[in-house]
Amino acid sequence: MVPALSFGQFGASVGFSSGKAKASGGGISVDSDNVTAISIGLLYDAEISENLDLLPSIGFGIGEKVEGESNNAIGFGLALQYYVSGKDACFFVGPGLGLSFSLADVDTDVVKKSAFSG
Repeated sequence: MVPALSFGQFGASVGFSSGKAKASGGGISVDSDNVTAISIGLLYDAEISENLDLLPSIGFGIGEKVEGESNNAIGFGLALQYYVSGKDACFFVGPGLGLSFSLADVDTDVVKKSAFSG
């Protein structure tokens, strides 16, 4: 969950994430340690109609070091918000998409440098 403060059409976001990876194949199974990150970003609230908004965003994630190496990432997002009872009710639903790229020097034969989320 990423809370956001909006000032007019522009806003700022702050987030926290935590994850643990599990990989298996070829008779081998590996569990990673828990990894956490914080992120900061900017978003723009573009009004499409009275009940529909489009929110493109960009963010920078600062992860804890893994094996002494930095674990940072840059991310791009796009969300669509539909206000069911109008904006005065402040209740909306909608999908969101995200694309992030790791800035860490990783072995791309083992892991990907990008992730897509929805």
